[in-house]
Amino acid sequence: MSFKLNFWIQPTWAGRIGRFVALATVFLGVGWWLIDRGYKAYWKTTIVQVQTVDFNILAHTLPTKLSLLLLQNNLLELQKTLNSNYSLFGLVVTDEEGKKIFAKSNSKVVVDGFPWQRKLLEQPTSLQDHPYNYLVDPPPTIAQTSYENPYVQDPTPLQKPSGKIIGRIYYIRGNPPSLTDDLRMWLTNPFAKRDAFPLYLNTLSLTIILLLLTFLLTEILINLQKREYQHIIEQLSSDQELLISLRKELSLAEQNIASLESSKEKSCQELANLKQELKNVKEDRECLEESFQDVSGRLTDSHQNNQSLQEKYNSIRFRESELSSQLEQLKKRINEQENIINQSIKNRAEKAQKTEDKENRVKQQIKDIVIKNVISSDERNMILGLLEKILEHGFMPRFLSNLTADSSQIFNPSDTFPRVTIAI
Repeated sequence: MSFKLNFWIQPTWAGRIGRFVALATVFLGVGWWLIDRGYKAYWKTTIVQVQTVDFNILAHTLPTKLSLLLLQNNLLELQKTLNSNYSLFGLVVTDEEGKKIFAKSNSKVVVDGFPWQRKLLEQPTSLQDHPYNYLVDPPPTIAQTSYENPYVQDPTPLQKPSGKIIGRIYYIRGNPPSLTDDLRMWLTNPFAKRDAFPLYLNTLSLTIILLLLTFLLTEILINLQKREYQHIIEQLSSDQELLISLRKELSLAEQNIASLESSKEKSCQELANLKQELKNVKEDRECLEESFQDVSGRLTDSHQNNQSLQEKYNSIRFRESELSSQLEQLKKRINEQENIINQSIKNRAEKAQKTEDKENRVKQQIKDIVIKNVISSDERNMILGLLEKILEHGFMPRFLSNLTADSSQIFNPSDTFPRVTIAI
Protein backbone atom coordinates (compact mmCIF):
# COMPACT_ATOMS: atom_id res chain seq x y z
CA MET A 1 0.00 0.00 0.00
CA SER A 2 2.80 2.42 0.94
CA PHE A 3 4.78 1.49 -2.19
CA LYS A 4 1.79 2.09 -4.46
CA LEU A 5 1.04 5.43 -2.80
CA ASN A 6 4.68 6.53 -3.12
CA PHE A 7 4.74 5.50 -6.77
CA TRP A 8 1.71 7.64 -7.63
CA ILE A 9 3.06 10.74 -5.87
CA GLN A 10 6.74 10.49 -6.84
CA PRO A 11 7.93 13.35 -9.13
CA THR A 12 9.56 10.93 -11.62
CA TRP A 13 8.81 10.33 -15.29
CA ALA A 14 7.22 6.96 -14.50
CA GLY A 15 5.04 8.58 -11.85
CA ARG A 16 4.08 11.42 -14.19
CA ILE A 17 3.15 9.02 -16.99
CA GLY A 18 1.09 6.91 -14.58
CA ARG A 19 -0.72 9.96 -13.21
CA PHE A 20 -1.38 11.30 -16.72
CA VAL A 21 -2.77 7.95 -17.90
CA ALA A 22 -5.01 7.71 -14.83
CA LEU A 23 -6.28 11.29 -15.25
CA ALA A 24 -6.74 10.78 -18.99
CA THR A 25 -8.82 7.65 -18.34
CA VAL A 26 -11.05 9.50 -15.88
CA PHE A 27 -11.47 12.63 -17.99
CA LEU A 28 -12.04 10.73 -21.24
CA GLY A 29 -14.65 8.60 -19.48
CA VAL A 30 -16.39 11.75 -18.25
CA GLY A 31 -16.03 13.32 -21.71
CA TRP A 32 -17.60 10.28 -23.36
CA TRP A 33 -20.46 10.44 -20.85
CA LEU A 34 -20.99 14.15 -21.62
CA ILE A 35 -20.92 13.50 -25.37
CA ASP A 36 -23.50 10.74 -24.94
CA ARG A 37 -25.68 13.10 -22.89
CA GLY A 38 -25.30 15.79 -25.54
CA TYR A 39 -26.14 13.32 -28.30
CA LYS A 40 -29.33 12.26 -26.51
CA ALA A 41 -30.25 15.85 -25.66
CA TYR A 42 -29.89 16.90 -29.32
CA TRP A 43 -31.30 13.96 -31.28
CA LYS A 44 -33.79 12.52 -28.81
CA THR A 45 -35.04 15.74 -27.22
CA THR A 46 -34.38 18.86 -29.28
CA ILE A 47 -34.93 17.32 -32.73
CA VAL A 48 -38.05 15.48 -31.53
CA GLN A 49 -39.50 18.72 -30.16
CA VAL A 50 -38.66 20.58 -33.39
CA GLN A 51 -40.34 17.87 -35.47
CA THR A 52 -43.38 18.05 -33.18
CA VAL A 53 -43.65 21.78 -33.85
CA ASP A 54 -43.20 21.16 -37.61
CA PHE A 55 -45.89 18.46 -37.62
CA ASN A 56 -48.26 20.73 -35.72
CA ILE A 57 -47.77 23.53 -38.29
CA LEU A 58 -48.12 21.11 -41.21
CA ALA A 59 -51.28 19.57 -39.70
CA HIS A 60 -52.89 23.02 -39.82
CA THR A 61 -51.77 23.91 -43.38
CA LEU A 62 -50.61 20.95 -45.45
CA PRO A 63 -53.92 19.01 -45.89
CA THR A 64 -55.60 22.00 -47.51
CA LYS A 65 -52.84 22.58 -50.08
CA LEU A 66 -52.32 18.90 -50.91
CA SER A 67 -56.08 18.32 -51.30
CA LEU A 68 -56.22 21.23 -53.76
CA LEU A 69 -53.19 19.91 -55.74
CA LEU A 70 -54.69 16.40 -55.92
CA LEU A 71 -57.97 17.80 -57.23
CA GLN A 72 -56.02 19.79 -59.83
CA ASN A 73 -53.88 16.70 -60.59
CA ASN A 74 -50.80 18.91 -60.18
CA LEU A 75 -48.38 16.14 -59.17
CA LEU A 76 -45.26 18.22 -59.91
CA GLU A 77 -46.15 20.92 -57.41
CA LEU A 78 -47.25 18.24 -54.94
CA GLN A 79 -43.79 16.59 -55.15
CA LYS A 80 -42.06 19.96 -54.69
CA THR A 81 -44.14 20.55 -51.57
CA LEU A 82 -43.19 17.17 -50.14
CA ASN A 83 -39.51 17.80 -50.93
CA SER A 84 -39.49 21.15 -49.13
CA ASN A 85 -38.52 19.52 -45.78
CA TYR A 86 -35.15 18.28 -47.22
CA SER A 87 -36.24 14.80 -46.16
CA LEU A 88 -35.25 15.46 -42.53
CA PHE A 89 -38.54 13.73 -41.79
CA GLY A 90 -40.99 11.89 -44.04
CA LEU A 91 -44.12 13.14 -45.83
CA VAL A 92 -46.05 10.43 -47.72
CA VAL A 93 -49.26 10.87 -49.75
CA THR A 94 -51.40 7.72 -50.21
CA ASP A 95 -54.88 6.78 -51.34
CA GLU A 96 -57.87 7.07 -49.02
CA GLU A 97 -57.07 3.72 -47.35
CA GLY A 98 -53.32 4.29 -46.96
CA LYS A 99 -52.34 1.28 -49.09
CA LYS A 100 -51.10 2.86 -52.31
CA ILE A 101 -48.40 5.55 -52.19
CA PHE A 102 -48.90 8.44 -54.63
CA ALA A 103 -45.80 10.49 -53.62
CA LYS A 104 -43.25 10.87 -50.85
CA SER A 105 -40.42 13.19 -49.82
CA ASN A 106 -37.35 12.95 -52.08
CA SER A 107 -38.55 9.79 -53.73
CA LYS A 108 -35.67 9.88 -56.28
CA VAL A 109 -32.91 10.08 -53.64
CA VAL A 110 -30.97 6.98 -52.58
CA VAL A 111 -32.80 5.52 -49.62
CA ASP A 112 -29.57 4.77 -47.67
CA GLY A 113 -29.26 8.47 -46.87
CA PHE A 114 -32.69 8.52 -45.20
CA PRO A 115 -33.37 5.71 -42.71
CA TRP A 116 -37.12 6.35 -42.64
CA GLN A 117 -37.34 5.59 -46.39
CA ARG A 118 -35.38 2.37 -45.98
CA LYS A 119 -37.68 1.22 -43.19
CA LEU A 120 -40.75 2.10 -45.26
CA LEU A 121 -39.37 0.16 -48.22
CA GLU A 122 -38.56 -2.87 -46.07
CA GLN A 123 -41.81 -2.75 -44.05
CA PRO A 124 -44.61 -1.11 -46.06
CA THR A 125 -47.13 -1.83 -43.30
CA SER A 126 -45.12 0.33 -40.86
CA LEU A 127 -46.74 3.36 -42.51
CA GLN A 128 -49.87 2.70 -40.45
CA ASP A 129 -47.87 3.35 -37.23
CA HIS A 130 -47.46 7.04 -38.03
CA PRO A 131 -49.99 9.92 -37.64
CA TYR A 132 -51.85 11.18 -40.71
CA ASN A 133 -54.49 13.64 -41.94
CA TYR A 134 -57.20 13.12 -44.55
CA LEU A 135 -57.16 14.83 -47.96
CA VAL A 136 -60.74 15.65 -48.88
CA ASP A 137 -62.86 17.22 -51.58
CA PRO A 138 -63.51 20.10 -51.03
CA PRO A 139 -60.15 20.99 -49.35
CA PRO A 140 -60.48 21.19 -45.54
CA THR A 141 -60.25 24.54 -43.78
CA ILE A 142 -60.20 23.18 -40.21
CA ALA A 143 -57.30 21.27 -38.65
CA GLN A 144 -58.02 17.59 -38.05
CA THR A 145 -55.29 16.98 -35.38
CA SER A 146 -53.13 19.12 -33.11
CA TYR A 147 -50.22 18.67 -30.69
CA GLU A 148 -50.86 20.02 -27.21
CA ASN A 149 -47.22 21.03 -26.64
CA PRO A 150 -43.77 20.38 -28.16
CA TYR A 151 -43.07 17.59 -25.65
CA VAL A 152 -45.71 15.12 -26.86
CA GLN A 153 -45.18 12.77 -29.80
CA ASP A 154 -48.76 11.73 -30.57
CA PRO A 155 -51.31 14.23 -31.90
CA THR A 156 -54.73 14.84 -30.38
CA PRO A 157 -57.62 14.34 -32.88
CA LEU A 158 -59.90 17.35 -33.25
CA GLN A 159 -62.60 16.47 -35.79
CA LYS A 160 -63.01 14.47 -38.98
CA PRO A 161 -63.37 16.70 -42.05
CA SER A 162 -66.54 16.74 -44.11
CA GLY A 163 -66.50 15.84 -47.78
CA LYS A 164 -65.16 13.05 -49.92
CA ILE A 165 -61.87 11.51 -48.77
CA ILE A 166 -59.43 11.42 -51.69
CA GLY A 167 -56.20 10.50 -49.86
CA ARG A 168 -54.03 10.67 -46.80
CA ILE A 169 -50.88 12.59 -45.79
CA TYR A 170 -48.61 10.70 -43.36
CA TYR A 171 -46.05 12.42 -41.08
CA ILE A 172 -43.01 10.21 -40.42
CA ARG A 173 -40.41 11.19 -37.84
CA GLY A 174 -36.79 10.91 -38.92
CA ASN A 175 -34.64 8.16 -37.36
CA PRO A 176 -31.54 9.65 -35.67
CA PRO A 177 -28.14 8.10 -36.43
CA SER A 178 -26.40 6.06 -33.77
CA LEU A 179 -23.82 7.76 -31.57
CA THR A 180 -20.92 5.96 -33.25
CA ASP A 181 -22.20 6.84 -36.73
CA ASP A 182 -22.71 10.45 -35.73
CA LEU A 183 -19.19 10.64 -34.24
CA ARG A 184 -17.75 9.02 -37.38
CA MET A 185 -19.42 11.68 -39.51
CA TRP A 186 -18.17 14.40 -37.13
CA LEU A 187 -14.57 13.19 -37.38
CA THR A 188 -14.68 13.65 -41.15
CA ASN A 189 -15.34 17.38 -40.58
CA PRO A 190 -14.93 18.23 -36.86
CA PHE A 191 -15.32 22.01 -37.33
CA ALA A 192 -18.59 21.83 -39.24
CA LYS A 193 -21.44 23.81 -37.66
CA ARG A 194 -24.21 21.30 -38.20
CA ASP A 195 -26.20 18.85 -36.12
CA ALA A 196 -24.49 18.16 -32.76
CA PHE A 197 -20.96 18.64 -34.16
CA PRO A 198 -20.22 21.92 -32.25
CA LEU A 199 -21.32 20.20 -29.03
CA TYR A 200 -18.92 17.29 -29.63
CA LEU A 201 -16.04 19.67 -30.44
CA ASN A 202 -16.65 21.87 -27.38
CA THR A 203 -16.97 18.87 -25.06
CA LEU A 204 -13.76 17.26 -26.32
CA SER A 205 -11.85 20.57 -26.18
CA LEU A 206 -13.06 21.29 -22.64
CA THR A 207 -12.15 17.75 -21.54
CA ILE A 208 -8.61 18.05 -22.92
CA ILE A 209 -8.11 21.52 -21.38
CA LEU A 210 -9.36 20.36 -17.96
CA LEU A 211 -7.17 17.24 -18.22
CA LEU A 212 -4.05 19.32 -18.89
CA LEU A 213 -4.89 21.87 -16.16
CA THR A 214 -5.56 19.12 -13.62
CA PHE A 215 -2.32 17.34 -14.55
CA LEU A 216 -0.28 20.55 -14.24
CA LEU A 217 -1.94 21.43 -10.92
CA THR A 218 -1.26 17.92 -9.61
CA GLU A 219 2.41 18.15 -10.59
CA ILE A 220 2.74 21.57 -8.92
CA LEU A 221 1.17 20.28 -5.69
CA ILE A 222 3.40 17.18 -5.67
CA ASN A 223 6.53 19.31 -6.18
CA LEU A 224 5.46 21.66 -3.38
CA GLN A 225 4.85 18.68 -1.09
CA LYS A 226 8.26 17.27 -2.00
CA ARG A 227 9.92 20.58 -1.10
CA GLU A 228 8.06 20.66 2.20
CA TYR A 229 9.27 17.13 2.99
CA GLN A 230 12.83 18.12 2.13
CA HIS A 231 12.57 21.10 4.49
CA ILE A 232 11.25 18.87 7.28
CA ILE A 233 14.06 16.35 6.71
CA GLU A 234 16.69 19.09 6.81
CA GLN A 235 15.21 20.51 10.01
CA LEU A 236 15.14 17.06 11.60
CA SER A 237 18.76 16.48 10.57
CA SER A 238 19.82 19.76 12.20
CA ASP A 239 17.83 18.89 15.32
CA GLN A 240 19.48 15.50 15.34
CA GLU A 241 22.96 17.03 15.21
CA LEU A 242 22.01 19.43 18.02
CA LEU A 243 20.75 16.54 20.13
CA ILE A 244 23.96 14.62 19.56
CA SER A 245 26.03 17.62 20.70
CA LEU A 246 23.80 18.07 23.75
CA ARG A 247 24.23 14.38 24.58
CA LYS A 248 27.99 14.76 24.37
CA GLU A 249 27.93 17.82 26.64
CA LEU A 250 25.69 15.99 29.08
CA SER A 251 28.04 13.02 29.11
CA LEU A 252 31.01 15.33 29.82
CA ALA A 253 29.05 17.03 32.60
CA GLU A 254 28.27 13.64 34.15
CA GLN A 255 31.95 12.73 34.02
CA ASN A 256 32.89 16.04 35.65
CA ILE A 257 30.31 15.54 38.37
CA ALA A 258 31.62 12.02 39.00
CA SER A 259 35.19 13.33 39.30
CA LEU A 260 34.03 16.12 41.63
CA GLU A 261 32.18 13.63 43.79
CA SER A 262 35.31 11.46 43.93
CA SER A 263 37.36 14.53 44.89
CA LYS A 264 34.79 15.39 47.53
CA GLU A 265 35.08 11.91 49.03
CA LYS A 266 38.86 12.23 49.15
CA SER A 267 38.57 15.65 50.76
CA CYS A 268 36.12 14.31 53.31
CA GLN A 269 38.53 11.49 54.07
CA GLU A 270 41.39 13.95 54.51
CA LEU A 271 39.21 16.09 56.75
CA ALA A 272 38.40 13.07 58.88
CA ASN A 273 42.11 12.22 59.13
CA LEU A 274 42.93 15.81 60.09
CA LYS A 275 40.23 15.83 62.73
CA GLN A 276 41.60 12.59 64.14
CA GLU A 277 45.11 14.01 64.11
CA LEU A 278 43.88 17.20 65.78
CA LYS A 279 42.18 15.10 68.43
CA ASN A 280 45.39 13.24 69.02
CA VAL A 281 47.28 16.53 69.27
CA LYS A 282 44.81 17.82 71.83
CA GLU A 283 45.24 14.65 73.83
CA ASP A 284 49.00 15.04 73.65
CA ARG A 285 48.67 18.65 74.71
CA GLU A 286 46.59 17.67 77.70
CA CYS A 287 49.18 15.08 78.64
CA LEU A 288 51.93 17.64 78.25
CA GLU A 289 50.02 20.15 80.29
CA GLU A 290 49.70 17.61 83.04
CA SER A 291 53.38 16.81 82.73
CA PHE A 292 54.17 20.52 82.66
CA GLN A 293 52.27 21.04 85.88
CA ASP A 294 54.22 18.20 87.43
CA VAL A 295 57.48 19.58 86.19
CA SER A 296 56.65 23.16 87.22
CA GLY A 297 56.47 21.97 90.84
CA ARG A 298 60.03 20.80 90.52
CA LEU A 299 61.41 23.86 88.73
CA THR A 300 63.45 24.80 91.62
CA ASP A 301 65.08 21.38 91.61
CA SER A 302 65.86 21.21 87.92
CA HIS A 303 65.85 24.47 85.94
CA GLN A 304 67.39 22.79 82.94
CA ASN A 305 64.65 20.18 82.77
CA ASN A 306 62.06 22.91 83.05
CA GLN A 307 63.57 24.82 80.14
CA SER A 308 63.53 21.73 77.89
CA LEU A 309 59.95 21.01 78.80
CA GLN A 310 59.04 24.60 78.01
CA GLU A 311 60.59 24.29 74.55
CA LYS A 312 58.80 21.04 73.93
CA TYR A 313 55.55 22.63 75.02
CA ASN A 314 56.11 25.57 72.68
CA SER A 315 56.78 23.27 69.78
CA ILE A 316 53.60 21.38 70.53
CA ARG A 317 51.63 24.64 70.61
CA PHE A 318 53.18 25.65 67.29
CA ARG A 319 52.25 22.28 65.78
CA GLU A 320 48.72 22.71 67.07
CA SER A 321 48.42 26.13 65.43
CA GLU A 322 49.74 24.74 62.14
CA LEU A 323 47.23 21.88 62.25
CA SER A 324 44.43 24.35 63.01
CA SER A 325 45.45 26.48 60.02
CA GLN A 326 45.55 23.42 57.75
CA LEU A 327 42.14 22.38 59.05
CA GLU A 328 40.66 25.78 58.18
CA GLN A 329 42.16 25.66 54.70
CA LEU A 330 40.82 22.15 54.20
CA LYS A 331 37.32 23.26 55.30
CA LYS A 332 37.48 26.20 52.90
CA ARG A 333 38.55 23.95 50.03
CA ILE A 334 35.78 21.47 50.82
CA ASN A 335 33.23 24.33 50.78
CA GLU A 336 34.54 25.51 47.40
CA GLN A 337 34.31 22.00 45.98
CA GLU A 338 30.78 21.65 47.31
CA ASN A 339 29.82 24.93 45.58
CA ILE A 340 31.36 23.71 42.31
CA ILE A 341 29.50 20.39 42.59
CA ASN A 342 26.19 22.16 43.32
CA GLN A 343 26.70 24.51 40.33
CA SER A 344 27.55 21.54 38.08
CA ILE A 345 24.44 19.70 39.27
CA LYS A 346 22.37 22.79 38.54
CA ASN A 347 23.88 23.14 35.04
CA ARG A 348 23.31 19.47 34.42
CA ALA A 349 19.65 19.79 35.41
CA GLU A 350 19.20 22.78 33.07
CA LYS A 351 20.87 20.95 30.18
CA ALA A 352 18.82 17.82 30.92
CA GLN A 353 15.62 19.94 30.84
CA LYS A 354 16.66 21.51 27.50
CA THR A 355 17.49 18.07 26.13
CA GLU A 356 14.15 16.71 27.31
CA ASP A 357 12.30 19.66 25.68
CA LYS A 358 14.20 19.13 22.44
CA GLU A 359 13.46 15.37 22.53
CA ASN A 360 9.76 16.05 23.12
CA ARG A 361 9.69 18.47 20.16
CA VAL A 362 11.42 15.96 17.86
CA LYS A 363 9.07 13.19 19.07
CA GLN A 364 6.05 15.43 18.37
CA GLN A 365 7.38 16.30 14.90
CA ILE A 366 7.83 12.59 14.12
CA LYS A 367 4.28 11.86 15.34
CA ASP A 368 2.89 14.77 13.26
CA ILE A 369 4.67 13.49 10.17
CA VAL A 370 3.29 9.96 10.76
CA ILE A 371 -0.27 11.27 11.28
CA LYS A 372 -0.07 13.60 8.28
CA ASN A 373 1.36 11.17 5.72
CA VAL A 374 0.04 7.75 6.72
CA ILE A 375 -3.49 7.52 5.29
CA SER A 376 -4.49 4.14 6.68
CA SER A 377 -5.63 4.33 10.30
CA ASP A 378 -4.34 0.77 10.97
CA GLU A 379 -0.85 1.62 9.75
CA ARG A 380 -0.88 4.90 11.65
CA ASN A 381 -1.91 3.14 14.91
CA MET A 382 0.74 0.47 14.37
CA ILE A 383 3.48 3.07 13.79
CA LEU A 384 2.39 5.15 16.79
CA GLY A 385 2.31 2.01 18.96
CA LEU A 386 5.82 1.10 17.81
CA LEU A 387 6.93 4.66 18.57
CA GLU A 388 5.53 4.40 22.13
CA LYS A 389 7.45 1.12 22.67
CA ILE A 390 10.62 2.76 21.41
CA LEU A 391 10.09 5.69 23.81
CA GLU A 392 9.53 3.27 26.74
CA HIS A 393 12.91 1.57 26.07
CA GLY A 394 14.82 4.90 26.08
CA PHE A 395 14.15 6.41 22.66
CA MET A 396 16.67 9.16 22.11
CA PRO A 397 19.99 7.58 23.23
CA ARG A 398 19.45 4.41 21.20
CA PHE A 399 17.83 6.39 18.36
CA LEU A 400 20.83 8.69 18.05
CA SER A 401 23.35 5.88 18.44
CA ASN A 402 21.62 3.90 15.68
CA LEU A 403 21.52 6.94 13.44
CA THR A 404 25.22 7.61 13.85
CA ALA A 405 26.15 3.94 13.55
CA ASP A 406 24.34 3.26 10.30
CA SER A 407 23.96 6.07 7.74
CA SER A 408 21.19 4.13 5.93
CA GLN A 409 18.89 4.70 8.90
CA ILE A 410 19.04 8.51 8.64
CA PHE A 411 15.98 10.14 6.99
CA ASN A 412 16.25 9.50 3.28
CA PRO A 413 15.62 12.73 1.24
CA SER A 414 14.49 10.65 -1.76
CA ASP A 415 11.54 9.28 0.23
CA THR A 416 8.35 11.28 0.04
CA PHE A 417 7.59 10.20 3.64
CA PRO A 418 10.69 10.10 5.89
CA ARG A 419 11.09 6.73 7.59
CA VAL A 420 13.58 5.48 10.16
CA THR A 421 14.09 1.78 10.85
CA ILE A 422 15.50 1.11 14.33
CA ALA A 423 16.15 -2.39 15.56
CA ILE A 424 14.78 -2.91 19.11
